[in-house]
Amino acid sequence: MNPVGEGGNLVMTLISSINLFHIGSFTTAPDYIGFKPCEKERGVDFLQKFQNGREKLENNLFLLSPVFLGCGIALYFALSSEPNLFVTGFLAGLFLILLCVSYFYRYTVENLYLFAYIVALVLCGVFLATYRTASLNTVQLHQDIKSASVTGKVLSYEEMECKKGRKVILEIESIAGLSPENTPRKVSLSIRKADHLHVGDKLKLKAGLHTPSPPHLPDGYSFRRKNYFEGIGAVGFSYGEPEVVSEGKQSSLEEKRSDFGKRVKSQLAFERGAVAVALLTGQRRAISEESWDDLRQSGLAHMLAISGLHVGLFAGTVFFFLRLLMACFPSLALNYPIKKVAAVFAIMAAGFYTIFVGANITAMRALIMAGLVFTAIIFDRSPISLRLVSVAALILLIFRPESLVSISFQMSFAAVTGLVVFYENLRPQISRWYSHASTFRKFLLYVGGVCATTIVATIATAPFSLYHFQTLPLYGLPANILAVPVLSFIVMPAAVLTYLLSLIHLDFISLAIMGWGIEFILWVAAQVADLPHSVLHVPVMGKISLLLMILAGILLFTLRAREKGLALIPIIFVVFLAMLNSPPDILLSANGKLLAVKQDKALYMSTVRAEKFTRELWTQALNIREEKIKPFPHHACKKSLCCDSDACSINQKIIYLDNRYPAQEYCQDEDKILISAGFSLRDFYQCRAKVIDRYTLKKSGAMAFYTQDQHYKIMSVADSEGRRPWSINIDE
Repeated sequence: MNPVGEGGNLVMTLISSINLFHIGSFTTAPDYIGFKPCEKERGVDFLQKFQNGREKLENNLFLLSPVFLGCGIALYFALSSEPNLFVTGFLAGLFLILLCVSYFYRYTVENLYLFAYIVALVLCGVFLATYRTASLNTVQLHQDIKSASVTGKVLSYEEMECKKGRKVILEIESIAGLSPENTPRKVSLSIRKADHLHVGDKLKLKAGLHTPSPPHLPDGYSFRRKNYFEGIGAVGFSYGEPEVVSEGKQSSLEEKRSDFGKRVKSQLAFERGAVAVALLTGQRRAISEESWDDLRQSGLAHMLAISGLHVGLFAGTVFFFLRLLMACFPSLALNYPIKKVAAVFAIMAAGFYTIFVGANITAMRALIMAGLVFTAIIFDRSPISLRLVSVAALILLIFRPESLVSISFQMSFAAVTGLVVFYENLRPQISRWYSHASTFRKFLLYVGGVCATTIVATIATAPFSLYHFQTLPLYGLPANILAVPVLSFIVMPAAVLTYLLSLIHLDFISLAIMGWGIEFILWVAAQVADLPHSVLHVPVMGKISLLLMILAGILLFTLRAREKGLALIPIIFVVFLAMLNSPPDILLSANGKLLAVKQDKALYMSTVRAEKFTRELWTQALNIREEKIKPFPHHACKKSLCCDSDACSINQKIIYLDNRYPAQEYCQDEDKILISAGFSLRDFYQCRAKVIDRYTLKKSGAMAFYTQDQHYKIMSVADSEGRRPWSINIDE
């Protein structure tokens, strides 16, 4: 992909719309923040160089503003308890005043302005995150409810895989047995018989409600925190068919989106229809897990996550073809700024698409980026600029501070920053390559652009992929080379045409074209995923390793060519930490019904039938393959793991009880740890042995056991989370 020429401008506009990475502005180009001197001067001492670098840094502080603001937000989420809103607001305001005062003395009092700027933004980040959390004040269940009468209004719904019903978000009016102050405002329910439901309908139903899931292992991903910031206080399912107390309006956007999705699925069968619905409406639950696995392992999963790629392609298609259409009329092309007119309509198209696919945080981030890009075109400014990235990041962090810890935000700004820096530095060379190039040469340059874009985006997002998923697709480059052109030039233009042709009921034409492109992409994903060693698996990494990899990326993108070798230093430290990293030897689920013991390269589990989702997360975190998962031995021993009909013993230290009867035998041994398989051991709380049952797990959450000098160090989810509004022990 190239930033010059008619097609090149379009492609780079789309690249600029991709949107990713919470410290994206950190990877600024050398010319922006002074890491690369413009010229060499002999005789300039170190202090002078430092002074020059400081002055350039002060002159370009805006580019680093999202970094400092993001550091404050990250500090907020790293705290073990909730900071005081008044104190954080007072400190932020105090340093903002200091910043304003120091601005007038920035030439006389050295470093004061720089210090005030950085500290003020960090404190503002802490304050914004604290205020956002306090303003939401989401009420979440802290105890499961097996059955309760629920009354609420349908806010939204989404079709689930294989016609298993709908995932419905209800705005709750009442839940039987709960007081108003303890009643969640919104719940997410799976309802099988929901085809007759509409947005705005008031429902009454019997439902089983569960607390939003906390992390399944210490320092793991918290679905409970995610639900907190979405305002969801409980998840569950409906018993039977819900009763519609009153009907809502039939003309809502959600209804139109659902009807449009049904129309698409009626014309495109199987996975093609599910993927088309995802791209056209943003509803992805109908896509099978098998297709998701293929897309992830081939590095093509980003094609189904509505992001800057899709918003950029959609708006870019409108921009390109509308400008082309107006250029066909000389009177328009000569007398009117058709490029700017096309950019205005492209912004409107981006807004329409973002709203229609659901306007989630990811899509809104993409809209901001696309809007800034086309606004730059309207005002004759370069659409490829780190300032646009900084503006988009600041807007999102100010209004949605929690987006900083989302995977999509981190990976998106990482990719777009890397791409902008890369193409900004190569702009002169690419201009020369395209000058008087033949058609064949332009084709080779396009293929080279796709390769370069994929490599840069993969390098930029690799730290987050390894940290969050412990995986890295190894064949993402050939997969993207084959699939991206189809998405860019067939699928998304057909999507634009589908919206237009649906107005005159001729959308079956464009959907047929779109279906062919989707089928090809799914075929590429399946073929690449089936290749041997298609995915690199690594054990779970710590936050320090992530920071070191980010530092390596910064050095790689900012230093001069002969200095890029310095990026190897933090990578060496990451490898060193990985060698020292000791994963947990034993994992215990939050309900006590699943215990996993790691021995050599195998993982023995108390059950291989239940708790499927937890098992998948554990095997991913421990880098254990599916074929290495084995059940506990039956009346036998596997090294340190021995089982009989009543209990299993691990290293003769941990006793996992299937029933209460053997507990008395080990009760007075202080070296023993008694774990129940999901039942109460309250009668044995006075034992000398450490007792872990369903009541202790309710307060602590899932646990990890580490072997240390013939003893076990225990880390729980409650220990890693602290006392936060979304914590499992917030009421304790």
